[in-house]
Amino acid sequence: MPVLQELRAGRVPVKVYTDSLEPEARQQLVNVSRLAIVHHHVAAMPDVHLGIGATAGSAPMRRRFPRLRFEYQPA
Repeated sequence: MPVLQELRAGRVPVKVYTDSLEPEARQQLVNVSRLAIVHHHVAAMPDVHLGIGATAGSAPMRRRFPRLRFEYQPA
């Protein structure tokens, strides 16, 4: 599947695999691409659409972070 659009308004590129992208979804993708945890790029699949907080149908690529360990301590 070829990349049809590439947005470069954020910290990392957004690779879009569709030619129909809602303006609101586009802005959400740019916002996600500005997050510090996103490493290489954000991929927007052909079914991408506006979501609550983050765009549905997108996948931000991120580095692997070490797991945080929390231990339950009764009061």
